[in-house]
Amino acid sequence: MPIQAAPDDMRLANQMLCIGESSCVADLAKSLRVSLAETTWSSALGLYMFNGSDLQNLLCLGVPEGFVAEYRDLIGSSDPLLQNVLAHRSPVDGRALLGAKSWSGSSIGALLLRWNLHHHMCGPIFFDGQVKGIIYTASIHPTRPYTASSVAFMDCLCRAASLAMARLNGCSAGPAPHQKRPVLAGRARDVSLLLCKGATNKEIARCLDISAVTVKEHVQVLFRKFGCRNRTELVSVLSRSYASELDF
Repeated sequence: MPIQAAPDDMRLANQMLCIGESSCVADLAKSLRVSLAETTWSSALGLYMFNGSDLQNLLCLGVPEGFVAEYRDLIGSSDPLLQNVLAHRSPVDGRALLGAKSWSGSSIGALLLRWNLHHHMCGPIFFDGQVKGIIYTASIHPTRPYTASSVAFMDCLCRAASLAMARLNGCSAGPAPHQKRPVLAGRARDVSLLLCKGATNKEIARCLDISAVTVKEHVQVLFRKFGCRNRTELVSVLSRSYASELDF
């Protein structure tokens, strides 16, 4: 018996198709903004493309006048979100990356707050096997943080936008080839699985019959192995890249 798609699934599929079928950069930006506003409460969108090593703004929607110039002059290539996206080739949430307390004291956090922007994410645009651009979004709602689902949705948007930009530029679509993934085995695999299920170090220790200190050491090794700065980022990487191996 055929399985009927739920309305939310149909709406998501339609949004991705609208983005992938965009006839120009302006249409692409509009479709991205509509999808982000409906799903993540984001009102501001910036579409950037690389010209060599320089990141240039193509189009902004819902961004306060003057913000882009100040971002370029004060932050630019030192933006930790941009650096993370280039390193890991996947979307990232600013507060999850930096931590809520560190975020407000960071240069990018202070700049966003000055312009009445709060939660923010960015993700890559791929074509010709390289990261060619960046989608940046931010929200004016301080009490509506992004979630893991928000980041996963952003990943879908980035993939659809990559197809559109590849077609508009007459290039081949697809992500840059990934480096060989580290192998997860033994205790590293066990700890990773429980981390992704939201377990604390004490809960992992009880489940695996090891000490909390040993769990902490395993987590620190995973941080270094995957180049992650915090637990949230590590779980995001593991969930995205090892879902089948970890039996989610």
